Amino acid sequence: MAKDIEYSEKYCDDHFEYRHVILPKSLKSEVPRNRLMSEQEWRAIGVTQSRGWMHYMIHHPEPHILLFRRPIRTDPRSGKAPANWAVPDDLTEQEKVYWIKDYNPNTFKQKAGKTQPANNSSSNNKNAISNSQNKENSNSQNNSNTIDVAVEMCVLSNTEYSRSE
Repeated sequence: MAKDIEYSEKYCDDHFEYRHVILPKSLKSEVPRNRLMSEQEWRAIGVTQSRGWMHYMIHHPEPHILLFRRPIRTDPRSGKAPANWAVPDDLTEQEKVYWIKDYNPNTFKQKAGKTQPANNSSSNNKNAISNSQNKENSNSQNNSNTIDVAVEMCVLSNTEYSRSE
């Protein structure tokens, strides 16, 4: 049955890479109707992907199509986002724990789209900013060949989507 599962190419926006997985209709009954699937659940029905993918949305008209996302440049072995990933403001606590290495809500805060340690001194902040800028410059040079275009997500009219949190 796993051989009948279809995987889309990956597509991206500014924060995430996405893919959808089309299950054969015979597996439709295995997909919960009103909640997202855990990694253990989608792997149990035969979906195989590298680490870091999260079932993030239900497409109600076609529940056999699973919608997945993960941070851009996620380490496929650990499933964690890169240290310089610009964390979106609307990330849930569950997503932060899942994707951000060593995330602890008591010691991290979100600032300017990035998750940073909460109690740095000003000199440490200057060093962190400098190091972050150097890493970003290096990463942008390294990734210029692999990510030439960020594909905008299409907005489909008259289609019912929901994001469970």
